[in-house]
Order: sequence, then C-alpha cells, then structure tokens
Amino acid sequence: MSQVLIEISNDYHLPDDQDVYLNDDDSLGANKHTVKKEQKTGYRKPIDVWEIDLHIEEITDSHAGLSNFEILNKQLKEFKNFFNRAKSKRIRKIVVIHGVGEGVLKEEIRIYLSKQEGVEYFDADFRDYGKGATAAEIHYNI
Repeated sequence: MSQVLIEISNDYHLPDDQDVYLNDDDSLGANKHTVKKEQKTGYRKPIDVWEIDLHIEEITDSHAGLSNFEILNKQLKEFKNFFNRAKSKRIRKIVVIHGVGEGVLKEEIRIYLSKQEGVEYFDADFRDYGKGATAAEIHYNI
C-alpha cells in the first residue's frame, strides 16, 4: 500500500494534530493515503501539499519476482495516478519521494513533469527529504 502524506483541506474539518487516512474515493478510513493538516505560518494560509513515497515497498505488499522494468512501471503508474488526482483537487504543491538509487525513477518523473503545462519542479528540501525527492508546484489558470 502506498502512503501519501497530504495536508488536509478544510473539507475534512479535523483538528490540526490528528492523522487520518484518505481512501481513493476521498472518504476517510484506514486505506491508502495519510492526511495531515499543516500549521499556519504568519498571515499566509498554508497551501495544500501532497506527498507520495514511491519506494516499491510502500506501493505493493510483495515485489518478489518483479523485474526492474516492472517495478519502474508500477512506480510510474502510481505517480501518474497521484499527480492526476492532485490536479483534479487543484493541489498546488506535491512532493514525490523517489529515493536516490541510480536516478532512473527520478529522471522519468521529471520528464513527465516537464511535459505538463503550468508545472515547475525542483529538488525537495534537503533537510526534510535528503537527496531523494522532487517537489513540484502546479499553477492553474483561474
């Protein structure tokens, strides 16, 4: 099961420090995505940030017998579903944890992001993610 850490929007009305799970159908439960509410800083309202960990151990229960190609395809499929869902919810910032490895997954993610209109990507904050994550900001036309 993949874990997606996202800042919860006002739609869920949860206390600031409570963690819950968000299912694929956007219902609350104990399934796929972890939901958190980020603290406000200063006068600006914090933006929603969705985070996904694409380590294969987080995506599937067992990856024994899968080739590197099959693993990469599973990771990319999970990422593309995550990205499309974030766009449908008009999330403005995502963080993709891909790990360091040989850089193949990172490169594929960045190629995909570079083809998306209104998307800027960059290395995620080293203090929070080390070298193995990419952050992207999605700009929408109003």
